[in-house]
Amino acid sequence: MLLLCALVVFTGQGAHAQLADRAEITGLVTDTSGAGIPDAKVTITNQDTGAKIVVGTNSAGNYSTPPLPIGTYTIDVEKEGFKHATHPGIVLSGAQSFRQDVKLELGAVTQSIEVEGGAEQINTENATVSHTVGETYYRDLPAVMGADIRLAESLLQLQPGFVPMQPNGDAIFRGSQFTSRINGGQTMATENWFDGAAFGYAEGHQGTQESAVPYPSVQEMTVVENTFSAQYGHTSGGFITYATKSGTDKLHGNVYDFLTTDKLDASNFFLRKRLPLTQNNWGAAVGGPVPKITWGGKTFWFINVDGLDYHSIVNTGFVNTLPTAAERQGDFSDPEILNTTKIVGHDALGRPMYQGEIFNPSTTRLVNGVPVRDGYGFDPTTGLPIPGQANIIPANDPLRSSLAAFTIPNIPALDRTVCPDATGNLGTCVRANGFGGNSDDNNKINVRTWLFRIDHTFNSKFSVSNTYYQNNRPRTAHCGGPQGCTTVHNGQTDSAANDTYIGQGFFQRITNHFEHLQMNWIIKPNLFNHTTLAYDRWHMQGNQLSGGVGWNQKLGLGLPNQSVFNNAGFPQLNFNGPIGYTHYGISISGRHHLDYREAYAQGRGRIPVHDLPANGLGSKHRR
Repeated sequence: MLLLCALVVFTGQGAHAQLADRAEITGLVTDTSGAGIPDAKVTITNQDTGAKIVVGTNSAGNYSTPPLPIGTYTIDVEKEGFKHATHPGIVLSGAQSFRQDVKLELGAVTQSIEVEGGAEQINTENATVSHTVGETYYRDLPAVMGADIRLAESLLQLQPGFVPMQPNGDAIFRGSQFTSRINGGQTMATENWFDGAAFGYAEGHQGTQESAVPYPSVQEMTVVENTFSAQYGHTSGGFITYATKSGTDKLHGNVYDFLTTDKLDASNFFLRKRLPLTQNNWGAAVGGPVPKITWGGKTFWFINVDGLDYHSIVNTGFVNTLPTAAERQGDFSDPEILNTTKIVGHDALGRPMYQGEIFNPSTTRLVNGVPVRDGYGFDPTTGLPIPGQANIIPANDPLRSSLAAFTIPNIPALDRTVCPDATGNLGTCVRANGFGGNSDDNNKINVRTWLFRIDHTFNSKFSVSNTYYQNNRPRTAHCGGPQGCTTVHNGQTDSAANDTYIGQGFFQRITNHFEHLQMNWIIKPNLFNHTTLAYDRWHMQGNQLSGGVGWNQKLGLGLPNQSVFNNAGFPQLNFNGPIGYTHYGISISGRHHLDYREAYAQGRGRIPVHDLPANGLGSKHRR
């Protein structure tokens, strides 16, 4: 599917203040009497990198900057006949329009006045409501790790109006914004951005735990909740933007390893034995300058390599319901299952159907457009139970041989319980099919990510920033069955050969590639241009560990939609409710997103520069 859209917006609101990963500085330069000073030179210097831009005041003394990377800045104002004024320590956050008025005193330019102390960070330029979590929080606060890498979005729980997902059985989503909402907006509808452009695919922005930038690379996260411009309209309740770190004029970095292991865990209240677990998030983040670069500019780089190795066995407290010894021989005639005195209805042939009756899927047929099946051990004409045969699967039926592979219950008194037992002991689990008793993982994921950002200032009028990010996530999960994740053949590349694997385990690999380029150009002192080019690629491959075996034919199920079920894994079987077919098959999907954004701002006379913006954008999604 192709989707192409283009939009040009003219608005009276500041364009650059709405670049949520950047900020602007605006203000009025006056003399001591309060009169505006035209044509004053305003130099903005990044205190971390030394990069400078130069703008000027208009005829009324107003000045404004193009979008600036977040950070700490110094403002220097010069005008012939006035003393040089300096305002250091201005800390800019994303989506901020910071106002700094400057008053110049008469005197020589060689004389200077420095205003000490940080200015109050109060937004008086627009009505934007936003909340920011800075690098200090990402460095010092613990992050939720739910069977996944540390997630940048886990700190959204610090934000007012954020409602996290309800707990579920899949630990991989804990700490993520999956199914969350902001300010009463819809779930799965919050748009996410990083370094100037949206990321993720159009219909699922909140799958970001599978694509978000690495936790250690985040300089700042900002949530904007109201009055955002049309370019952010593809969202509900607000939008989230991440700004990544850049290098500075000094080499800096860190190496880290966050390890969780059952060897260091305390025992569970209900299970005295600690279950095998390894969760190791490791990596390094380094940035600095590139020396001796020509072109008269400055170049800075930052790289973050982040990895996770996660392996776990059955979740603590997990209990399987298993077939009894008789059921493993195909005998489901136990009165606890089959009640031939209770008729629950009649089929399309008028035959009675009994409580607990099991049906032979290979006998499926349509009668007057209604599917009907014959019960195992029931008369196919009358539907009445055959004495000694009712609810017993014949020995030559392929389903019966599959039942024999299930684990033998380890608490005979209960007859249906599997590891861990009441004491948390895994060693009592006996696998009837010969697979190991306590060595199989039921969830494992190995994440490898790396992010590289480079910033170059050609001169005081033109600068570029480019971020490339790659995320590779192979995962094997949902292996809580009798064979765990253990297969004879490779479940990723040769799943169709695993005709002895009857579990529900599946393999999934998600790969992301993102490249976001931003350019700032001061065309003249009161005319700015900001351009963003972005390309995102999301690709997912998935298959059940026995997908492609052709269980429909192998088990004689005779189900329709052959192309679907031939790729599916072993049918879901349980012994305390209905039987369902697995919904996992062999699938490959991908999405591409191209994004182009152009913003201009110009002002004349007594109108501040940022009050006459023109924005244009083009976006293209492809599956």
